[in-house]
Amino acid sequence: MLPKQKITQLVLLGAVAVTAATGGMWLAQEMVQSKITGGPAPADQAQMRDGPLLRLPEPKPIADFDLYDHAGESVSRDALEGEWTLVFFGFTSCPHICPDTLFLLTDVVDRLEGRLPSERLPRVLFVGVDPARDTPEALAQYRERFGGGISAVSGPDEQLRALAMQVGAHYVVPEHEPGTWYNVDHTISVQLLDPQVRWAGVLSAPHDSEAMSDALFRLLGES
Repeated sequence: MLPKQKITQLVLLGAVAVTAATGGMWLAQEMVQSKITGGPAPADQAQMRDGPLLRLPEPKPIADFDLYDHAGESVSRDALEGEWTLVFFGFTSCPHICPDTLFLLTDVVDRLEGRLPSERLPRVLFVGVDPARDTPEALAQYRERFGGGISAVSGPDEQLRALAMQVGAHYVVPEHEPGTWYNVDHTISVQLLDPQVRWAGVLSAPHDSEAMSDALFRLLGES
């Protein structure tokens, strides 16, 4: 039989894993800090959640990065300044989850039109985490599936991982034979960046465009 302390640690780690999987990596880290080191408990999650939107108690600045867009042009952190951004990490060869989520996000933005001033409407940014296939040409074709209404970027794996880690996202590109199709496991939550390019919140799955647009309207309308 496991000792009581060991059981407690296993329960804690299980709770952390579940929390991190929903996109709340920052909250998972605070749970560990509170339970293991005896530090202060995290802020009440219920106070920060609005439907599908989980706001961070304090937005976290995003470090600079060097990616490329659908035209092969360099994209850095500066390109995201001045607007709210809905960020989804995926891959252009994704059969269902990625296109379904991006169609849903375009619907979210459509629902916000007329409710918010144009300068407060969020943009949709797709980050392709499979650089071997997410080439500028592939990104350009992918954008057209959504009427060109989204931005799409990719880049070197080290740059992609550095960006993903800053917002609690993850992905796994498996080993594969050249020329064969392969799946990429990735986070399905949507990350929210504010106009100062800070990680401001997470829209966790399952996604519902009406609930997401309502939550974003309450946040962006008061900002």
